[in-house]
Amino acid sequence: MKKKYALKPQILFSFLLLLSVNCTILAQLKNGTGLGYSGLSNSILPRISSLTPSVQNTTTVTACNNYTWSVNGQTYANSGIYTSGGGITQIFNNQIAWNDSAIATGATVAFNDLSGIPLATTINLTIGTTTVTMSAPSGMYSNGIFVGASNPGEPITVTFSPPIYGIAGNFFNTDIADTVVSGNITTTYSDGASDSRTVATDTETFGYFSTTPLTSLVLTTTTSNQFISFKNLSIASNPAANDTLDLTIIPAVTPTFAAITPICTGSILTALPTTSDNGIPGIWSPALDNTTTTTYTFTPDAGECATVANLIITVFPITSNSTNLSACTSYTWPITGVTYTTTGSYTTTIPVTETVVIDNLPLWNQHALHFNAAINTNDLSTVNATNPTIITLGTTTITMSAPGGMYSGANFVGTANPNNPMTISFNPPVYGVSANYFTTDINDAVISGNITVTYSNGSEQSRTVTTDTDTFGYFDANSISSIVISSSTNVPNRYVALKNLNIAANPGSCSTQTLDLTINTIPPPGDTLATAIDVISPNYTTTGNNLSTNCYINTIGDPSPDVWYKVTLDACAQSLSLNTCSGTNYDTIIRVFAQNGTTQLAVSDDDCGTTLQSSISNLDVSAQNFVYVVVEGYTGLGNEQGNYGLDITQTLLPQTIPAFTAVAPICNGDSISALPTISNNGYTGTWSPTLDNTATTTYTFTPSAGQCATTASLTITVNQPVTPAFTAVAPIC
Repeated sequence: MKKKYALKPQILFSFLLLLSVNCTILAQLKNGTGLGYSGLSNSILPRISSLTPSVQNTTTVTACNNYTWSVNGQTYANSGIYTSGGGITQIFNNQIAWNDSAIATGATVAFNDLSGIPLATTINLTIGTTTVTMSAPSGMYSNGIFVGASNPGEPITVTFSPPIYGIAGNFFNTDIADTVVSGNITTTYSDGASDSRTVATDTETFGYFSTTPLTSLVLTTTTSNQFISFKNLSIASNPAANDTLDLTIIPAVTPTFAAITPICTGSILTALPTTSDNGIPGIWSPALDNTTTTTYTFTPDAGECATVANLIITVFPITSNSTNLSACTSYTWPITGVTYTTTGSYTTTIPVTETVVIDNLPLWNQHALHFNAAINTNDLSTVNATNPTIITLGTTTITMSAPGGMYSGANFVGTANPNNPMTISFNPPVYGVSANYFTTDINDAVISGNITVTYSNGSEQSRTVTTDTDTFGYFDANSISSIVISSSTNVPNRYVALKNLNIAANPGSCSTQTLDLTINTIPPPGDTLATAIDVISPNYTTTGNNLSTNCYINTIGDPSPDVWYKVTLDACAQSLSLNTCSGTNYDTIIRVFAQNGTTQLAVSDDDCGTTLQSSISNLDVSAQNFVYVVVEGYTGLGNEQGNYGLDITQTLLPQTIPAFTAVAPICNGDSISALPTISNNGYTGTWSPTLDNTATTTYTFTPSAGQCATTASLTITVNQPVTPAFTAVAPIC
């Protein structure tokens, strides 16, 4: 039953105002400009102004994000003018509820149970004032109680002319014997709405009302070998429009906040702002936690038209790492950039958000590993250049290109044309990048030149490189998407080249770095023959020396460090053997110089076979009092520095015993001539102890240093005085 309302003057005025809607508003309705009427057809528009005079309630609402109208239970997300009649869009599975909704909106309902309809390819019938057409690809079927598709699995299309407001009926599946069986049926309406269910009886109801006039529906099934059927078809048309909603929707604002830089475990977290960057006040939950990565939720204050927002604060765990090294005079720690001049242990905690230059590949690798980053490398020796040249390292796609094209040499890639820059991009961006970079001539020979590396964040490294072992290295936790390698040495036929490319990705922790540093404030001996390391034992062994940290200066023309030893030869030394075949982790050269320091007596390079170390055997040194031995790192291979061991062995002749003429015994107190300081066989030396003419004594002759002679002994006998003895004379008279 329709409700009756007292006709209030203000309501009468509103109704008359609606009746006098001008052409501009009608045009908006037809074009869908009025969002509430976007689904209405032209046939409905005249009905707005031809309603029988009745009370219309107009509600004006401003809502945040969406609004549910209590009149029809509908939720609206767009601003517009909505009416209760025809303003409902709802799917039903209950016939009574569908009927009640039709009555509530004042719609006209017509019904046909679809019984007694004859078989036809297309079924046409009139329900109320609506022409209803039902068809299937292979024709329609009727058994006198229901209608359905003639073939299994075929869809049924039902059309309405003129369009209707709502439709309901019973839908089900049957087998070849018209027995109702369980199966899936999907009802798709002309406005795009869809209702999909499994139905097991012929009493299952489909029902739908739409704000958009319905021109058709399609019934389909995904259950094989079944026939779609339906009966008891009801249609609703001409809904009345009683109440009006004038709705303004204010879109909910999403609070925005600046990203928080990741922190290390235990670092201080500043309180999050209680007002968003776009002015929304609110509160955060849960409480801040500086020990683990957490997602925080911002809830706007009551009355704010805003949604909740999330903010993730990444907390990296801390890994502990240490480095032991020695340096000359001072050392600048690449980790912190601080220069140390005294021996000590230094510790710093580095967040993964740092940006640092490390132009040393071992240190670069160490740095990446300390942050648990994934390192991937390619020496580029097998890369065939195209333009662009694309390779994959790990999960990163690397693209190298140059204006004049790319070129691949025997073990590098470079620019095909001289004086052109090379651009390298990383997808996804990387945390760190390092490589050997250099310039070449037309014959691929490495030549000296200036090279600048420019990173995607604007940072630059620029220097003159002279070999193909020069390294650039960089880290940026904010990611490196590309680098540009260029040369400012603009001369003909100078090409930028690259090899041994390394990238680091996905760092996962902060790093506590400890540097245990030994500073050699005074360079240790061994950098020249004047300060050579003294070797005085016939057999000498040293291990663990390091050419790269002992401040040594090369003195024989090769671009490598060296260590000098002054080997004082034993007086009996006949020959010398020496080697670095054990305890050495890189290629070495041994040179032996005479005691003048300039005459080379022997040299050995790779005499230990596959070990790539050196040895000299049975070198005649009988004419030398001492020799100089020099250990060098092999030049030109990039491995001239490292730990080495040195073994020196002297082969000795047997020692000679000095010979002396025996000294005749003397009487106590007699004078003794000084013993000779040169033996009969020519050895000089000294005697001990001091001569004694009162007692028999054995004297020891010690040869002077530098003589292959042993000590000798000489005994001088000292006879003691004898008292004469006589026979007593008998007394006489």
